[in-house]
Amino acid sequence: MNSDSDRVFIAFDNDLPLGILIATERSENHFEIRNIFVEPVSRRSGVGRQLIYKLISSNENTKIETETDDDTVAFYHSLGFRIHSLGETYPGVIRYRCNYDHTAWTHIACTDVVNRFEQDGVLCWISGGWAVDLHLGRQTRAHDDIDISILRADQLKLKNLFPGWEIFHTHAPGLRYWNGVKYLHSIPNVWLRENSDSPWAVEVLFQESKNEMWQYRRIPSIQRSVAEIGLISDDGLPYLRPEIQLLYKGGGTSYRKKDLQDLIALLPVISPAEKSWLVDSIRIEFPEGHDWIEIIENENYT
Repeated sequence: MNSDSDRVFIAFDNDLPLGILIATERSENHFEIRNIFVEPVSRRSGVGRQLIYKLISSNENTKIETETDDDTVAFYHSLGFRIHSLGETYPGVIRYRCNYDHTAWTHIACTDVVNRFEQDGVLCWISGGWAVDLHLGRQTRAHDDIDISILRADQLKLKNLFPGWEIFHTHAPGLRYWNGVKYLHSIPNVWLRENSDSPWAVEVLFQESKNEMWQYRRIPSIQRSVAEIGLISDDGLPYLRPEIQLLYKGGGTSYRKKDLQDLIALLPVISPAEKSWLVDSIRIEFPEGHDWIEIIENENYT
């Protein structure tokens, strides 16, 4: 009998059930998988993965835990779960605690990450909220993680730059393990952690480029010279130019509250040329209009 706090997800092929997942909500957005079953003929076809993804996408910032054995621990590991061995709980039987929490990040210094890339001659730029703060010369808010951009063409160097680390690529709404060898043609970013029981440490964003020209991923006709997309902080750290960072933050189907906060923080300090480039680029992406255009042009950031 299922309790009121249980979530049940069933995968169908037409009217034929292929698998089922039952999870109990222990607290808000925190679930424990009680049972997951996939029909033998449908195993290794992605059914189990899709059931997990349904649970992940059912709530914002979903946290999931479960306990498993040697037979299925690799399945959870491949989806980005943290794996903690519970040891031999029964003679000859090793159990594992598996936890999924994409908000669990550890602090790593920007200089440590940049040094890894620069020592191997790989172009990189600190991105996201830290790029905003580096341009302002002060920290404006707390940051959950460190984002760093590299050219997509350099992605296969990550395995050697972070030896022994685990790398996962985004596979909305979840994650997929990446061996660092198979070239990712369209995946926008990857997450890195030191080992299977570690929190996430670094998010690497892939920047598109062609013939030494950077291309905006959503609208490739928006371009800049690769040599011009970054600036250097007073501490010698490379970071993505503010107008490019803001284009990423304001572009897409929606933006977050913190993206608007970053825009308002940067508007008083970016140049007229940077504002003009940003507005022109937003207009190309959103010919029907965008509320940031009025904010930028009217300097309505108070």
